[in-house]
Amino acid sequence: MLGAKKDDEVDTEIGFKPIKLKIIGIYNKYYKLAGDIMREAKDGSNPGLVPFEIDKEHPLESLEMVIRKMSKDTQTPEEILKTAYAKYERGEMGLYHLVDDNNMLSSYYKYLFTPFRVHVNMYFNERRKITEIPADTQFVLDLPTIITFAEFAAKTGNKIKGQKTITKLLHEYLRFANKSAIHIADGDFYEAMGRGNLVKYSEYVDVDAKEHIKKLVEWIDANCTDVIAYNALGLLQQGYNSPLKDQLFSSLSLLLNQKCYFVTDDSAIASILPMVNIITTETYVKLFNDEQVSREYSKFLLEHGFRGVELDTDYVCSEYQKAKYGKENKLVAIMQNMTKNPYQISVAITACMKLESMEIDTNTLKITFTNMFAMALKGFIPDFRNNFVNNTVHSMDFPMRFMRITRQCLKDALVIANS
Repeated sequence: MLGAKKDDEVDTEIGFKPIKLKIIGIYNKYYKLAGDIMREAKDGSNPGLVPFEIDKEHPLESLEMVIRKMSKDTQTPEEILKTAYAKYERGEMGLYHLVDDNNMLSSYYKYLFTPFRVHVNMYFNERRKITEIPADTQFVLDLPTIITFAEFAAKTGNKIKGQKTITKLLHEYLRFANKSAIHIADGDFYEAMGRGNLVKYSEYVDVDAKEHIKKLVEWIDANCTDVIAYNALGLLQQGYNSPLKDQLFSSLSLLLNQKCYFVTDDSAIASILPMVNIITTETYVKLFNDEQVSREYSKFLLEHGFRGVELDTDYVCSEYQKAKYGKENKLVAIMQNMTKNPYQISVAITACMKLESMEIDTNTLKITFTNMFAMALKGFIPDFRNNFVNNTVHSMDFPMRFMRITRQCLKDALVIANS
């Protein structure tokens, strides 16, 4: 229809079927301009435009290829994401780097509650740095922390104790999201809600997501204190940053006060700011809550893809028994967790000895815990690894059956870890 005038009849296609149309009017002069640009790009008459051809059999795929040609980046969106994930695994990027600036709420839900593995810093290391917490200390929560705490409370019914502060900017953002329909039909929400790990409020994903956001705001209203990040106001008013960076910078600016801690599971932030008071959500929960709630929270994190958390002996034994009898279990997740928190090897050793004292099928026990020990040992430098195993095996040098298999598993695991 390029160049057509009012009342002209033209032959065209709709749904790849020929059809005759009558032009009843031209309503926007830019339509013709856009058409001219597409025509020139298609026939190559304009050297400043990239020539393209739309494949009628695969129109969306061919259009994507055209758009990609116009970009300096030759990677497909899938390849770009794969590269970013690899950098995150190596610690070169943080969780906030992966989140979509324009859909940060649904994007965080995707990364927190899908098969994506969130790496957290070890409680063992963080707890050693905390000597005393003054009564007037504030604990500033970021968006993923709020989501994780609220969803844990909704799923388990547990109330997480402890002082909680969020910025007024973040609170207003979530209130706005609750009142509007934005992002509710976002694909990231579909992916997160489809996992089945969260409380399900409705069979319809959009209704379900809306209810989750509503519960999120209700949890904040009931548990958090608002503060205005005055130190960040000047820069925020300049409007240079994305909404995500505004939220993050606003929260981090509160750390200029020495009596503030930032609570986040984005380990990259802690590595960028090593001298600042930053702790994980797990450390926060363990500081202010009893052992039962702390254990349930660590279990909740592991079962939602978090790696580097603290697990207890009973949980490891329980998941081993489930695996042994062919039931759904988290044994693979426990082994993956060992690679990010090698200090968990002490828990695994205790679990192995406990199971060894009551186990008849020792072959399954040997295979399972040799692999588990090996994954943990790989997290240590070779000298420490060798000394640890040698000293541990020596300390277990007793003629007791429930120690004999554990000792052998450690020796075999050391060979694997050193290979």
